[in-house]
Amino acid sequence: LATLPECVGILAPTGNAYRRFRRNSYAPIKANWGITNRSVSLRVTAGPAASRHIEQRVAGADANPYLALAVVLAGAHHGIVHELDPGAPVTGNGYESAAPELPSNWYAALDATARSAFLRYRERLGEDTWSKQREVATSGVENRFTAAPAGNGTGKSWLAARMIARATAG
Repeated sequence: LATLPECVGILAPTGNAYRRFRRNSYAPIKANWGITNRSVSLRVTAGPAASRHIEQRVAGADANPYLALAVVLAGAHHGIVHELDPGAPVTGNGYESAAPELPSNWYAALDATARSAFLRYRERLGEDTWSKQREVATSGVENRFTAAPAGNGTGKSWLAARMIARATAG
């Protein structure tokens, strides 16, 4: 859970992915967990031990399944190795928990992912994968905003130009 906010740029890699991250929408907005609770990021199902599993509820259908699995497993490994306490499971409304908020928009998510020392570490994604993911994500931001001229002659809005610069600087 500690690394989840840094991973959202990979788990929700497009601007459209953030339309579902709203309060009371059964999509998570905080880095929390619970048992049979659809308002949390990590949901442990109830029932017999043989059928119990963990649902990671942040990744959407637009996420690269290989990268999504890689960052989820790396985050779990990080928590186990560093003996991080995930806290008590959330009961009731996960949107009201005191857990850290996940990035609420594409730009914030790309920024958090670009600044992540955890993901850049070579045993996690590696520099080649890291740079290719960053290139794909920032080209998506650039393509989304090239249709409307910003008056600076580039065709990019100031926000897209800022996010591209920040994401490629790391």
